[in-house]
Amino acid sequence: MKKHAAVIILLAVLMLFSAAFTEEEEVQKDPPLPAGGPLELTAAVPFEGAGRDIFKGAVKEWEDATGNKVVVGYYVDGDDGYAEISDAFAGDAAPDVMYFPTDGPADELVRSGAVASISEIREAYPSYASNMKDGYMPKSTLDQQLYAVPVSGSFVSLFYNPIILEEAGVATPGKDYSWDQFLSDCQMIKDSGYLPIAASLEYLPHYWFEYTVMNHGTVQDQTDIPSMALVFDKTYKKWLAGLNDIKDLYSLGFFPEGGDVSQSYADSLFYGGQAAFMLGNNQKIDYFREMAPEMVNDLAAGYVPAQGGRLATDILSGITDGYYISKKTFDSEEKRDAAVSLVDYLTRDGIVKAMGGTNLTALKNNTAEPIVDVDNLADTAAATARNASGASESVMDFVSVEAKGELLSNVYGIAMGDINPKDVLSSVIDINKKYPR
Repeated sequence: MKKHAAVIILLAVLMLFSAAFTEEEEVQKDPPLPAGGPLELTAAVPFEGAGRDIFKGAVKEWEDATGNKVVVGYYVDGDDGYAEISDAFAGDAAPDVMYFPTDGPADELVRSGAVASISEIREAYPSYASNMKDGYMPKSTLDQQLYAVPVSGSFVSLFYNPIILEEAGVATPGKDYSWDQFLSDCQMIKDSGYLPIAASLEYLPHYWFEYTVMNHGTVQDQTDIPSMALVFDKTYKKWLAGLNDIKDLYSLGFFPEGGDVSQSYADSLFYGGQAAFMLGNNQKIDYFREMAPEMVNDLAAGYVPAQGGRLATDILSGITDGYYISKKTFDSEEKRDAAVSLVDYLTRDGIVKAMGGTNLTALKNNTAEPIVDVDNLADTAAATARNASGASESVMDFVSVEAKGELLSNVYGIAMGDINPKDVLSSVIDINKKYPR
């Protein structure tokens, strides 16, 4: 899940922006934390468009309130931009504050101790990021510790077609949607002449893997990685159970026949009114809006069916970025207060909600109704995120690229019954040990 918070539904953000800096916003009533100075900080961020405007407005308010100055550098959100930031740290020109991924691009910065951890910052500033749910905040994929305070990110929910469900006599999925009910619903949908699930097991199976694994564990242990291919390794056991659930769905005829369909074809089955369900990232909605603008008000999003220790309202999160403070800056008596004050201000509720738009945020106070109606699919997806009980990042972001490729490339073969999932998991575990992150 590599979609970053800078990607925002433009209509929602533009309207949110107009409401983000009013007297009614709580974040504007409270002055910034003490910031020392006057002094100058440097910041590096990837924001574009409306997101950049909101960021610039927040920085200007902080500058006016503290008398300090922020020199901002904008980098491109992608490999070239990440390399630019890494080179800045290597060349002793690191920004004091930066908005950066928490996955692969940040691994070396974490490994070298170039960024301050949130636990370290909280030792001196206990209220740091206290408006955020720690369980939603993105963990480093290197050591699973917290370093970055996020704005927002994508999330994965169950897209569904209410028209097909009604024709099949299936009730609208709710907050307590169970796996057993889902299986029954899929059979009713199949019996009504529709395809239950649009998916590409050959090219994009990872959302189904993530949720079926979470169904045999909890949202809290989703990012655990098996250490051995033995049944007394509980993580191995839930990975195996998840793969077998996918195999069962295929054997029941709930996925496209053949399974090796392209992702674009799977998408068309859903937005074309041939399939009832689809697991989708909320940023897929923009694609649906482009391909079938007449359909987005006839589609909806809800919670993925649950079993075991997972609640249906526990969701898969794509919050994989956040604001870091460099270790050098945090260790500086001159700059520490200012850097903490700046990040605290940039991540207050009103600013985060404005920049996040319809994305998922880590805010504790995230229950407000949407400020703007976009379309039914976007609105119901946003409601799914706002009312979630828990969120986890994708475990596939915590294994090596080689191990991830080995696992996901074999999901289709496992579903077809051609490959033993135990053999695949044994290979994945060995590869992940040979090629660690």
